[in-house]
Parts: sequence; structure tokens; C-alpha cells
Amino acid sequence: MKNLILIFFYGLIVLSVSASDKNDSYKRENLKGKVKSVTRTDYTRWTKNGVSGDSLSWTSTYKTTYNLEGKPIENSSYNKNGGSRNSDTIPYDLNGNRLHTLRGFKNGKYSQKIIYAYNALGDKTQEKEYNIDDSLVGYTLYKYNESRNCIESRRLDKNDNIRGITIFEYDSAGNNTVERSLIKWDSSLNKKTTYRYNTEGLVIERKIYYAKDSLHLTYISTYNKNGDKIDSRAYDGLGKSVKQFSQTYYYVYDKIRNWKKQTTKSDGRVVHICTRKIEYY
Repeated sequence: MKNLILIFFYGLIVLSVSASDKNDSYKRENLKGKVKSVTRTDYTRWTKNGVSGDSLSWTSTYKTTYNLEGKPIENSSYNKNGGSRNSDTIPYDLNGNRLHTLRGFKNGKYSQKIIYAYNALGDKTQEKEYNIDDSLVGYTLYKYNESRNCIESRRLDKNDNIRGITIFEYDSAGNNTVERSLIKWDSSLNKKTTYRYNTEGLVIERKIYYAKDSLHLTYISTYNKNGDKIDSRAYDGLGKSVKQFSQTYYYVYDKIRNWKKQTTKSDGRVVHICTRKIEYY
């Protein structure tokens, strides 16, 4: 359950990120103004054997640094005392495309390298992952429709064996409405997620299905005028409320209207706090 809760919180962060990388970091994080860096620290009330802890515990600290175009150029993680764990660096070409990502910098070395390839329009078509000794780990291929929306990502290992396929569908506004994760050996459905949006392009409904299109969970979300999520209700396949995944969110904002503190409550109790230290250009 401890890991499940952690995955749930970080799933909320990355929910809107598509395989095409077309949305910039500012949009994903709902950032306003010329942001130079964001240092995010999370505290979580863990649940073990169905019993919630008495206090919040430090979970993680991450810092993302941006260039003037709002693209991330470095991601760093820290331990509880503020000491550096590792960092990733992300350089770009003259067209604003990522050249590569060097991951896990620690003790003067990187643990992994990712190299990107693009088509003539600047859409990412391939990611190749290498170990520090330059041995290939695997790669991912991307396909696009005429609107330049990613319609397929295909993960393969170093021997060209398929490890996973995800199919994407979109509405007329370019919003990702359906994601289908397929089982590699027979292309049958492993998981399907559908999305519904409001007029601002924010996800207001997310449904998760598993094999044979059986509905597993439904999330209904509402937002404040700032575009930040303030309520998320979860329901099982029969429409019954799932309290442990139903959350309300409260914010403290800076003068630019970026939130610097987010408090998450579940069933009236604080279960998660996130603070953001934001630096501006």
C-alpha cells in the first residue's frame, strides 16, 4: 500500500504528459512567468496494513532547472538532509529538440544515456537508451498522425524484441482521449485509459480499464480558476466511491499565482504535503 500511494501521487503529476513531448514543462506544471527552477519536496502519511500513520514523513526532493524557453535542462534529486543524490542533464539543438539526456550523475559518472532522433517536422521518432559503457539497453519508436499527434509508441529491447506497445487517440482539439497498452505477444488489450476534458483542456474524467475492457476505476476532477486541481473523486467499476483515492487539494500561492504549497486531504485528513520553491529569471 505504501508504494501504491506514492505511485498514485506521482501519477497525478505526470498524467497530462504525452509520448510526443509536444506540451512544454510550463503547461504540464501549470507554471506562470519566467521560471528558472522549481524545487519540489514531498511529505506523505504512509498507510501500512490498512492503518494510517500518525504523522507525515519526508518522501523526496527534486529540483528542475529551466532555460529561458521553459524547457528543462537539469533534473536533480536530493536526500532528506539536502545532499545531492544524482542529476540528469538535458541539452538541446538549435531547433529546441532534445539532443540527449544524461541520467544519474553521481560521483563524477552518469549511469545512463538517452539519445533522441526526430523527423523533418521536429517530432521525436526514436529514443535509444544506453548504459554508461555505451551498451544498448533498448529503444522506443514513435509514430504520428497528420496533425503531428503521437499515435503509437513501441518499446523494444536491445535484441529488437517488443516489450510494450501503446496506442493513442485524440479529439479534434488534439487532446489525448484514449490510451491502449497492448500485450506484446498477441496485441490484446492489457490496459485502456480514457480521458475527457473541459473547455480549458484540463482532464475532468479519467477511466481505467483492464483486460476485456472491464472498468476498474473512474476519476472525476475539478479545478479552480487558476487551473489547479482542487478535487478528485474515485469510483470503482460498479460506481462505488473509493475513499482512499478520493482527494481534495488546497493551495498557497506566490505573487505570480504559482502555488508554493499544496496540501492534500483524504477523508478529511491530511495525507500529503508538497512545497515548491520557485526561482524566476
